[in-house]
Amino acid sequence: MSASCTWRTWLSCTRCILALRDLAIGPTLGCPQSVQRLNGLATTLRHCPAMSVANSAIPSLPEEARWIAAAHSVNAWRGQLVQAFASAEAAVSEALLSLSGIPGRGDDIRLRHLIGQRFQDLADALDASGPFAAEGAIAASCIAAFRIHEPLRTVLGHGVFRIALDRRDRWVVIAKVVTFRAKGAERISLVFEQDDAERTASEVRALGQKVSSSLGNLMRSIAR
Repeated sequence: MSASCTWRTWLSCTRCILALRDLAIGPTLGCPQSVQRLNGLATTLRHCPAMSVANSAIPSLPEEARWIAAAHSVNAWRGQLVQAFASAEAAVSEALLSLSGIPGRGDDIRLRHLIGQRFQDLADALDASGPFAAEGAIAASCIAAFRIHEPLRTVLGHGVFRIALDRRDRWVVIAKVVTFRAKGAERISLVFEQDDAERTASEVRALGQKVSSSLGNLMRSIAR
């Protein structure tokens, strides 16, 4: 929105319409219908800068603007969580690789393909009966707290998202995932309300940072 525009007048501002068009063309959105409508509206406003908000030529723009903003926000939320999981997973993988190379103590540590297996193998190496129990208590606690959110990782990576808006224009995401268990399909549907979802994202980011820092401290203590 231009600095001189108010909420009631911004729809008649060419600069605002062009900004919305650019947002719709962005890499995370790109809805062809939205782009087409906003391009046409921007062209019209260039020739009619004094067009009234009440003009019937722009009946759908408020709705378009709401959905573009909601989709942008959901994509950002999803991306932040994916990054948090990826960062923690990288720290776990590097720690496993380093610990497995320590003669004697690391001989039984496996380097497996699936990330869930890596978390479990590291947890086993750090628990009370593991070869690195003496140094790994704090890291083991951080990993256990982070793994509570593991089901969310599957939804973020494989879920099909549908977006709704409530009366306050706060988004609600309905995520659907299909998995196969015992030769049958299991269909999971989860609902994320924006306020709760953003709190969860903050928690996951904080826990992921604790995993990374605790594993870094662990490796430094073992190296001494």
